[in-house]
Amino acid sequence: MGFRADGLVLFDINPPSKQYPAPKDVALHARIEQALSAVPGVEGITLTDIPLLADSQSESNFNVEGAPETKEPEGGGAGAMQATVGQDFLSVMGIPIVAGRGFTPQDAEAPQRFSIVNQALSRKYFPNQNPIGRRFSMDDSKTKNRSWFEIIGVSADTRYSNLQQERHRSISISTGNRRISGRHVYRANPDEAGRHCALAAGSCAGHRSRFAIAGCSDPAAAD
Repeated sequence: MGFRADGLVLFDINPPSKQYPAPKDVALHARIEQALSAVPGVEGITLTDIPLLADSQSESNFNVEGAPETKEPEGGGAGAMQATVGQDFLSVMGIPIVAGRGFTPQDAEAPQRFSIVNQALSRKYFPNQNPIGRRFSMDDSKTKNRSWFEIIGVSADTRYSNLQQERHRSISISTGNRRISGRHVYRANPDEAGRHCALAAGSCAGHRSRFAIAGCSDPAAAD
């Protein structure tokens, strides 16, 4: 798979926009993360908009700054799969950084957007090159005022949406202080799956949410 699956807890939270307009929504996710991080047995917590192996995916273009526009052959798939993640996503999932660095809290305050690409993408678009410091856009060539992302690291390859597919070229983009749909992932002692399943439910109380835990046979739902 390319990541550690033991003890992972996944839950979604979608706070009502009227009650939690920006930036209150971002603050809510931060409070949930702080509360769960303080619980004994929780090793780490993060956010992602595309959980791994959840049969969900987000495809994007991948155009390197200063390079000719790339077009995938028909039926060849997207330029890359992408996910917007919290700064600790790779460490919580147990995905190693093989070059460069991971995300830091300081990245959220920087004017530019940062990303980490996996080895498969690096081999495709930067053969025999160092991708660190290079920039890319996920916009197509017709888009004015493109958004650019700076590559700060290269991660090991993992399965993306399911175990049957090959390991895709993928991009992890830092959330910074921007809003994403709240899909929290945290790693806890797998021997305490039941307690942490209930803990996730309590953290979501009062918000539209759903959650599941690896090893929890009866995922619950909170309205």
